[in-house]
Order: sequence, then C-alpha cells, then structure tokens
Amino acid sequence: MDFEKYKEYLISFWMPEYEAQHSIRELMAAGWNILLNEVFSPLIEKELGMRYLGNRIWADDYSEHRRRVLSLFQPTDLGGCFKWGWNYDFVPKMVGGKAVYVRTDKSIFPHFFENAFENHNKEDERFKKSQDMFFDRCTIDIADYEESMKKKVKQHTDAFYKTLPLIRTFYEETSTYE
Repeated sequence: MDFEKYKEYLISFWMPEYEAQHSIRELMAAGWNILLNEVFSPLIEKELGMRYLGNRIWADDYSEHRRRVLSLFQPTDLGGCFKWGWNYDFVPKMVGGKAVYVRTDKSIFPHFFENAFENHNKEDERFKKSQDMFFDRCTIDIADYEESMKKKVKQHTDAFYKTLPLIRTFYEETSTYE
C-alpha cells in the first residue's frame, strides 16, 4: 500500500514554535475517508460481497425488497466502529416534512441495525464489546511514518475481522422473514 498520498492530509495541532519537537500528527477526515475506502472496501467485498457506495457506506443489491448495509458508526469525530443492518425499499423516512422512500445508493441507510458501540455487551465472549472493535484516525508518527501507517492499517483491519463474526451472525439470524 502506498502511504505517500496520506502525507498531504496530516495536520499538526502543536503551536508553531513546538511543532519541530513533536512528531505526532493527525490524519484529517478527508485523508481518513480515503484510507477507510482503501483498507475496508477490498475486505468487505471479499468477506461480505458488498461494494463501496461512498460516504463511509457499503451495501449489496436489493433482494426481496431489502439490502444489507454496513457503515461507519462514529460516536466521536476521531474514531469509529461498524454499524450493520438492513435497508428496506418499502420503508420511507421523513425528509422536509414528506415521507420519501430510501431506494438509491445516495440515500441509503440501515432501517434495522446493530453496532459494536451500543449493541454488544452480551455474555458470549464473541459478542462482548472490546477496544479492538474500534479504530481511530489519530496519531500518525511522522518520525516513523511508514511503520505508523502500517500500524493504523492493521488496527483498522483487526477491528473489521474482530467485528465480522457479529456481522455475519446478525445477517444469518435476520435473513428470513418470520
């Protein structure tokens, strides 16, 4: 993976007189979006068969009036975890005081969902919320840039694979209409 393109998205919050003394930088949101797409899209396509729609959302095609959706859930602007669920083509949402259907890639969101942040404090060890289900966009060490970016990619990849069993279980358990 080529990490050079991310250098333009690094920002320092140090005062100018102290910046040279500190090698820690933060990845701006625009750079993080590129990283998320580059890291997660191949994994999500391979493991779940979903494609990237933009705006931190992946989905597959409609089948039986619904489609699987996976998106980034951000409790803060500095990090996140996954949110997964179903989008139904027959359930409207309110927009500007009118009910509209959510049937396009641009308007998609999960109507019925779970996420690692709020929904997983279950007894089963596989489903317990843990720090390794989360990823952040902060702290890139420019003194060891390549290694720091590799660690960031590994953190993101590990979070996906830690959450993947939960995602699969959710879709298996909710895949049939009762």
